[in-house]
Amino acid sequence: MTNTAALSSNRSVLACARVRLSPQTQPIREAAIDRMVQQVLVNHAPGTGVTAHELQRSDMLRVTGPASALTLTDVEHSLDRLASANKVHVEGKHRLRRYRLTTIAEEDVRAVVSAVELRLERATAKLFSTEAGSQAKYGPAFLDCLSTVFARLGEAYVRLIIGDLTPDTIARFPLIHNAILAALRQHKDVDPDTFTCAVHRFFREPDPDFDLVKWNLAQSYYIAQAIGLDPSGVTLSRDAFGDSVVYLDTNVLMEGLGETAPHFASFETLIQACSKLGMRICVCRVSVDEMRHVVAGMRELFSKIAEQVPADTVSKVGDHFFQMYMQEVRRGGPVQFDHLFSAYLNPSPILRDGFGIEIVDSEWFDSMARSDEIRDTVTTIQRLYSSRTGREKRERAAMHDALLLQYVERERTDGSARTWVVTLDQSLPLYRNSAQPGRARTVAISLDALVQWISPAVIAAGDGDEESLAQVFANAIRYSLLPQETFFDVHDFLVFAEMEWSCKELPAEDVEGCIRYLREHAPELDPSNPTDRERMQLQISRFFADPGRKYKQELARTEEKLVLAKQAGEQQIRIAKEELRQKHEELREFQQEVEQAATARRSERLRNEAVLRIVGITICDLLLLWLVDQLLMIAAPAVQQRTGSYPVFLSIFGLIAPATWVLVGKERLQELWWPLRKILGVDK
Repeated sequence: MTNTAALSSNRSVLACARVRLSPQTQPIREAAIDRMVQQVLVNHAPGTGVTAHELQRSDMLRVTGPASALTLTDVEHSLDRLASANKVHVEGKHRLRRYRLTTIAEEDVRAVVSAVELRLERATAKLFSTEAGSQAKYGPAFLDCLSTVFARLGEAYVRLIIGDLTPDTIARFPLIHNAILAALRQHKDVDPDTFTCAVHRFFREPDPDFDLVKWNLAQSYYIAQAIGLDPSGVTLSRDAFGDSVVYLDTNVLMEGLGETAPHFASFETLIQACSKLGMRICVCRVSVDEMRHVVAGMRELFSKIAEQVPADTVSKVGDHFFQMYMQEVRRGGPVQFDHLFSAYLNPSPILRDGFGIEIVDSEWFDSMARSDEIRDTVTTIQRLYSSRTGREKRERAAMHDALLLQYVERERTDGSARTWVVTLDQSLPLYRNSAQPGRARTVAISLDALVQWISPAVIAAGDGDEESLAQVFANAIRYSLLPQETFFDVHDFLVFAEMEWSCKELPAEDVEGCIRYLREHAPELDPSNPTDRERMQLQISRFFADPGRKYKQELARTEEKLVLAKQAGEQQIRIAKEELRQKHEELREFQQEVEQAATARRSERLRNEAVLRIVGITICDLLLLWLVDQLLMIAAPAVQQRTGSYPVFLSIFGLIAPATWVLVGKERLQELWWPLRKILGVDK
C-alpha cells in the first residue's frame, strides 16, 4: 500500500467509529459493515460508482493487514441492505452493477468525517503548536503512529475476548516505541525528539480532543478486527453480555470509587453501562479488604515520603491518592487522613447503595489462602508481573490476585462461563495463557478491553455517553502503554525516607535519575528490609558520587554564575567608562565647535566694524580735502593758483593711515582680508 493510500485508509478508520455507531436497531455487526462500506463509497469515485469487487479490494478496507477486513459476501450483502434502505444508487445488472451513495447519505457521512478530522487537527495543533506548518509536517506521521498503536490494540482486544490471546499479542510496553520508530522511518522530515515527546504527551495528558481521537481510532480498529477475527459476531453482539458476571479488581475500585477520585464520573458511567447490558457487577470481599489494607498503609507511607519528593516531581507520581494527599498538605494544617480517604476505608455503603455493586464473600477464600494449592498461582502471577513491568509484585497483592482468579475459574467450572475479572493490571490477562498452553480463554480482561467490548452495544442502543466512555478508555490505557520510567511510584521514594535522606530540596533531575538508576541496578531490593536497604544505600552513594550529579554541580554553577556576574559587572564598567570617554570627547569637540563659531562670529563682527570705520574715515578725509580746497580757493587764491591742490591733497590723504590705526584699532585691522592687512602693515 502506498503512503498516500495508507494515509487515506488511516483517515477513513478515524471517522468510521463515529459513522457506524449511531443508535440503531440493526445487528451491530451488520451495522458496522454497512458503515464501513459507506465510508469507502464516499471516498471511492463518487461520480462513477464502484462495483462490489472494486470496493472489497479497496485499500481503505485493509486496516487489519494486507487482506481486506470484509469478504466479498459481506460487501454484497451490505450493498443490498443499503440499496433497500435507499442509501445507495444501483446502476447495471448482476456483477456489473455499480454503486454510489445517495446525496443525503453522502452528506451525512461527510459531515461526520469533517467533524472527526477537525478534532484530529486540533489535537495535532496542541501537540506541535511551536512548530511552523505542524499540521502538514507532523500530521501524517502522527496519524500513522496512532494507527499502528490502535490496530495492534484492537487485535489484542478481540483475541483476548475470543480466547486466542498470546503473550506476544498483548505485549504493550514497546508498542508506542515501535510505532514511533516506524513512523520516523517512513517520515524522515520530522524531528525525532519533538515527535516522540508529542506522542508521549498525547497518551499521558487528559484532554477532551486527545481522548476522543484515541477513542475513535480504538473503536474503529476494534470493530474492524472483530469483523475479521470473529465471523460469528460474538464480540459485536449485545447478547454476549447477558447473564455475564464481572468481578472488579482492587485497582479498578481505587481509581474511581470516591467522589474526589479523578475518574469517579467515568467509573460511574462504566458501571451504569454494564448494568444496562444486563451484566452483574460484583466485588469480592478479599478485594475490599485488600483496598482497605492498601489505603491504610498509605497513612504512614505518605507521611514518610511527603518531604522526600521534590516539588517538580510530585505531578509525575502516578498515584492519585498521593496527589490528593499532597493537595491537602499544600492547603496547610494537618491532613485528616480518615476523612480524606473515607470512601476507601469504608467502601461497602458506596458500593451497594451508590453503584449497586454486589459484595461477594465466601469461606472458600480463607481456606484457599491457607492451602499450598494457591502457591503455584501466586508464583505465576509474580513472574508475569515482573516480566511485564520489571518490578516485583508484593506477596499480599499477588495472593489477592491468585485468590480472585482462582475463584472466577471456579465460578466458570460451576457453570458461569461468562465470568470475568476486570483489572488495570496488564499482566493478569496473560495468566491463563502462561499456565495452560494453547488457546484457553483468559480469566481476566483489562478495563480498556472491556470498554471496547461493551461500547458498540451501549452506543448502538443509545444508552451510553460516548465522551465518558472515551475518558474511561483514555485513563485505562495511559499507564499501560507509556514506558514505566515516565511515571514514579510512591514506594520509589520510600528508600530515601528509610535512609533518612532529605531529598525535597535536591534537584528533581537528580532524585528522578537516582530512582531510575535503582530500578536498573537494584530492582529486586526492598527498602523496608535492613539488608536490602544497606545495598540500596551503596547504590545511591555510587549514584550521587558521580561528579556529574546536578546537586554536586550546584556550587560549581553558583561560583560560575558569580564569576560571570563579576565579569559582566566589569564589562559593564568598561563599557560605561568608554561611553563616558566618548561623551567627553563629543563634549570637547562640541565646545571647540562652539568656540570656533564664536571666534568666527567675532571676527566677522570686527571685520565689518573695521570696513565701516575705514569707509567712514575715507569719506571724512575726502570731505575734509574738499572743504580745505574750497577754503584755499576763497582765502588764498594766489597760493592755490601757484601750487595747485597737490600739496593739500597729499597732506590730507596722508592722514588716512594714522586715522585708521587710531579710529579702527589694531584688533579690527587684524580681522581684515589679507591684501588690506598688507597695505595697512598689520599682521594677524
